[in-house]
Amino acid sequence: MARLGLWLCVGLCLAASAQAQTFPGGLDGLYGRQGGSLAYHTIDFKLEDDLPAGGVDLFAYDGPAYGVAYKGSTTYIGLAYGRQSALNQLGTGDADVEQLAVVLATAVPLYPFARFRDTPNRFYTPVGARISYRRARRTEDGVSTELGLTTLGLSAGLGGGVSLGKALLVTAQAMPAIGLATRAFDGGFGWHRVVDAGVTLVSGPVINRFGLALGYRFRGEVWSLPSTITIIGNDATRSTAADYEGAQHTFFLGLSW
Repeated sequence: MARLGLWLCVGLCLAASAQAQTFPGGLDGLYGRQGGSLAYHTIDFKLEDDLPAGGVDLFAYDGPAYGVAYKGSTTYIGLAYGRQSALNQLGTGDADVEQLAVVLATAVPLYPFARFRDTPNRFYTPVGARISYRRARRTEDGVSTELGLTTLGLSAGLGGGVSLGKALLVTAQAMPAIGLATRAFDGGFGWHRVVDAGVTLVSGPVINRFGLALGYRFRGEVWSLPSTITIIGNDATRSTAADYEGAQHTFFLGLSW
């Protein structure tokens, strides 16, 4: 269903581009457009290490989420929220598991090759910083347990764009990042590694100054923390150091201006 929706959005954007006006502001206007969008996500979040026999990963999540995003010429802000049901720790009832993901990233394009700077088709090296917050919450029998992960890191990668005529632009970018991670209310710092990549299709103005923007983003990340977590086993409760891993696929559709 998500794949069908994506192809429908691509067809809509291509059809709209046939009626779109030339990008205002020339080449700088073409690459400098900003936009807001609605997003559908699939999130996979779990412990990276194997569980003990009979153990339960309290914050494991594998399901959909919904969100909004804003993308400027050098700034990206994204928010996603999802909720799903899981078995309780005894396997006899239901529990609710929630995911909240917030990202603020900024990147400045550097042009190692001058010939790609002021052309319709560009190649650049984005360099920037990012802050993220991930909250996982599990509620069962009216009792909630939370895990909050905050990160701060630096990133650098590769990006480029291809102009398809005067009213349609395709951009792609991939940015690995590394930084510090901390677990809320538990002290101590660890490491956070992430790869954030995506492709965006943007049309020129269709209605007044507004065009269409749609695309796909992938984010894969690992939080390596020296702090402790709780794992519920068949016979006992124990604490251990934690490495979490997450994968997030995002499909978005919105307006550009």
